[in-house]
Amino acid sequence: MTRQLSCLVGLVALAALPCNGGPRAAESAAAKVGVRANDPGTWKFSLQAMAGGLLQKLHQTRPVANRPGVQVASARKTPPRTSQRATGSLRVESKPTGATVLVDGKERGKTPAALKLYEIGKAARDVRVEVRLDGYLPEAATARLAQGAQKTLRFTLRKWPPDVPPPGRHKFQTWTNPKDGSEFVFVPAGEFIMGSDDGEDDEKPAHKVYLPGYWIGKYEVTLGQFRKFMAETGHEPEGNIDENGIDDCLPVVGVSWKDAMAYARWAGCRLPTEAEWEKAVRGTDGREFVWGNAWPPPRGAGNFWEKGIKGYNDGFIGPAPVGSFPGGASPYGCLDMAGDVWEWTSSLWKPYPYRADDGREDPRTDGNCVIRRVEWSDDFSLNVCSRRREMRIYGFSDVGFRLARSVE
Repeated sequence: MTRQLSCLVGLVALAALPCNGGPRAAESAAAKVGVRANDPGTWKFSLQAMAGGLLQKLHQTRPVANRPGVQVASARKTPPRTSQRATGSLRVESKPTGATVLVDGKERGKTPAALKLYEIGKAARDVRVEVRLDGYLPEAATARLAQGAQKTLRFTLRKWPPDVPPPGRHKFQTWTNPKDGSEFVFVPAGEFIMGSDDGEDDEKPAHKVYLPGYWIGKYEVTLGQFRKFMAETGHEPEGNIDENGIDDCLPVVGVSWKDAMAYARWAGCRLPTEAEWEKAVRGTDGREFVWGNAWPPPRGAGNFWEKGIKGYNDGFIGPAPVGSFPGGASPYGCLDMAGDVWEWTSSLWKPYPYRADDGREDPRTDGNCVIRRVEWSDDFSLNVCSRRREMRIYGFSDVGFRLARSVE
């Protein structure tokens, strides 16, 4: 019993050491917990209590090395590491308020929104900000942010034009232009992969391009539609529009770039850019062909029998009426984007990567324009990246066009 009491007093003395009390402090501590040398009945309980207090003091005053199977208490929380997650502050406002804010395609709240962007690194970078509100045209802007930067973007939203419906949320939404009867499909805003690293030199490199939402013709403009335009305006095309037949449902050909631009203005639309054309046919999955990546093409995918694909016969010896191959629908529902005829775009021919602000979309600039897709008897590849350039002043028997319209 005397030996046990000695251990107890030793523990009390150790517990009192941080207080620098010495032996007297040890005796005082023993007295405070009710330990008396002549009363061993309280020894066991007091020993446990004081041992627990001693361990708590040890954890508070010095660290204990980790050992397998041992958890070490910590007196304070380790502050989060923020040096590798530098932030930029961005405030987004809109009139009217309550618009959804998207930063680089991800929803980040409603306006007015005060955002901390942890994705910003030490070097400045551009972020794409878009605001959307039902019944109003979407608006977008680019903000350059760096570590610690604070910026405010203000948007004034405009209501949708009365003659263009706002895009819905379901796939293959369509709209019919009352001016000429053209049917359009909607292509939502976002990035897609343009070009190819494995194609021709003018298709390289593959690169990402962001486009706002837009409408594009489900079909090519037909011979019948172009005849109506000529009758109303007196316009005379550069080439022979009847060269491939007189059926009103055939895609119009023999039209120059200027002819196509004149028709688009009359219809209240425009020509698609080269990037818009490729996204409409390719979607966002980077596919090689309009139907996917498989070869040979499935039956009914398009009008390209003359390319000599074994076992494939489309039933036409020239251009086919628009909409003849529903099996070749693009991810957004566009038809006739593989085979049939080439199509004018608004873009001047320039090397990739594509940039809408480098002059290629300026109609006042001289130069050859890009035509896209592969016509029924051409020896070009059927991949969605195929591009060709032609002089805009001539009409060709294998070149037509389809329309596009912005949502702004």
